[in-house]
Amino acid sequence: MPPYSSQISLTDGRRNSLKSDDQVEYVPVELSYIEVVPGRKVAYRNHVGSKGPTILYIPGFLSSMELKKIIDVEKFAREHGYSNVRFDPESCGFSGGSRETIEFEHWIEDALCIIDRVCDPKEPILIVSSSVGSWISTIVAQKRPDRIHSMLFIGPAFNIIWKAFIYHYKIMSDEEKKRVDDGEYLVVNLKYGGKNYLRKDFSEKTKQFEIDTASPININCPVRIIHAVPDRDVSFETSLQIASNIATTDVDVILRKEGDHRLNTDNDTTQQLYEIHRLITQYPIKN
Repeated sequence: MPPYSSQISLTDGRRNSLKSDDQVEYVPVELSYIEVVPGRKVAYRNHVGSKGPTILYIPGFLSSMELKKIIDVEKFAREHGYSNVRFDPESCGFSGGSRETIEFEHWIEDALCIIDRVCDPKEPILIVSSSVGSWISTIVAQKRPDRIHSMLFIGPAFNIIWKAFIYHYKIMSDEEKKRVDDGEYLVVNLKYGGKNYLRKDFSEKTKQFEIDTASPININCPVRIIHAVPDRDVSFETSLQIASNIATTDVDVILRKEGDHRLNTDNDTTQQLYEIHRLITQYPIKN
């Protein structure tokens, strides 16, 4: 267990007691919206701290910024004076858009918009991301390398959408396959709650954004990767492959003996906050 919990603060590697969450009422940052392109807005919350880096969270597949583990990162940032930005990609949470028409490319554009127009341009960005969000964060980090301080991947799920579609397609009835091939969608239950519109066109288009994890990945900032060994959705071995081929020499992989793909228990969050703290203290910003 790393020397961090939601009840304590880490400063220079020492424990300093803080008021617990039940003693300090959490008030979320005001909800704001930004127009990515005409007619398409995304929701975000921007806490302006007294120092950098800005901690930006890019959520996973169809995930909202209101997940507890994402809010816990904001709480950490606020307690320690760092800026924090979290947002809902198109068709998720408070953001507009329909899952009948969403495109993977839109989620990349959303993240770039937040980096370019919401995050303080004077502060480097520490990107925290989970699942498919780590795939997206890798794409945007390669497009904005000068903005990125470091990255934390939580159960990274690169190139997973087309594979998931093929899995579902194989178990469809002939009638369902024909409907999907003709451009219709099927509503499927997501493993961790909620529903998804299974669309062939959406899934197939993601292939153009796939990252070859067996070849060099052009990311040169420090990277930390946390993955659960029992993850049944994405094998932890994919994280080892990413670590082996990412350009930076400063990459650590932390394997959790317990847990699932979401890594959202209190112990998981403790580990994630510790890695954020470690990245910031190892690579301090001159504010």
